[in-house]
Amino acid sequence: PSNHSPAIFLDVKAALADPDIRQSLDLEVLGLLDTLQPGASKSVDSAVVAFRQDGGGMVTVIRGVLDVDGLLTVAGGLGLVSPSPEPERYRGYNVRIVDVFGISLALASVDGSTLVIATGSPTGGTTGTEHLKAALDSSDGLAAGLLDDPETARLVSELPAGVTTVVLGDCANLATLFSLETLRGCTGAAVSADIAESGSGAINAFVSYQDEAQASVAMDLMGHVRVEQDGLSLERIAMLQEGSLLRLRLPADIHQIESVFDALGIP
Repeated sequence: PSNHSPAIFLDVKAALADPDIRQSLDLEVLGLLDTLQPGASKSVDSAVVAFRQDGGGMVTVIRGVLDVDGLLTVAGGLGLVSPSPEPERYRGYNVRIVDVFGISLALASVDGSTLVIATGSPTGGTTGTEHLKAALDSSDGLAAGLLDDPETARLVSELPAGVTTVVLGDCANLATLFSLETLRGCTGAAVSADIAESGSGAINAFVSYQDEAQASVAMDLMGHVRVEQDGLSLERIAMLQEGSLLRLRLPADIHQIESVFDALGIP
C-alpha cells in the first residue's frame, strides 16, 4: 500500500546461496516460515517487507512455491499456531488469521506463487487483517500502491538491481550517512546493494529532490563534505545528476554494505 515505507526487497535465492550474505542480512521472515514448516524458506524466490509509515504494522509479500494450507496444517499439528476456525472470504481470497507465539498474523495466498502476510499495530488501531486487505486492494489496482507514485516508480525502475533494495518514502533515514545540508529538499530515495561471490560489491542509490537546483547544490556539497561510515568515504563516491535526481555509486565490501544498511535504521 502507498502508506507503507520503508519497503525492503530481498532476492532470497541469492541471499541463501552465499553464506556471507545469509549471515549479514536480517532474514526473520524466512525464519518464521521455517518455524511453521521446516525447509519452507527453500521454496522462496524473493520477499518484500513494507513497514507502515506511522509504525502501525507491516506487510510482507513472499514469492515462491508455497502451499499455505499445508504449511498451516503442519504448524497446527506441531502446536505452533492457533488458526482461526474458518478463513474469511474477501473478494475471492481466503484470509486466515493465525497466532504464532502470541503474534497475530493475517495471511492470504494471491496465487500459486505469492503469499501476503500482515501484522497490525502493537498498540491497537489498524489490525493485520485490515493491512492485508489494503495490500490485496493495491495489488488488484483498487487502491494506490507504493509504486503508483511516479517518482517512486522511477527511483526503483532505474536503480541497478541488487540482492537487497530499500525504498524510502522520505529522507530522514539518510541523515546517518549524509549531512543535513546535502539532504535539504530531498523527497525520497532508493538504495540497493550488489555483491559478488568474492565479497566485493557496491552500494547504489537514487536520491530525489524537489527541483534541479537543490539536487545540484547537494551534489556540490557531497563533493566537499567528508562523511565516513565503517571505513567508507564519500570521497570515493561516483555521482551523476539527472535533473532533480542524484545517482550515486560507492564501492563497498559485504561488511561495509551491512553497516550502511544498519545505519539506515531499517526496522
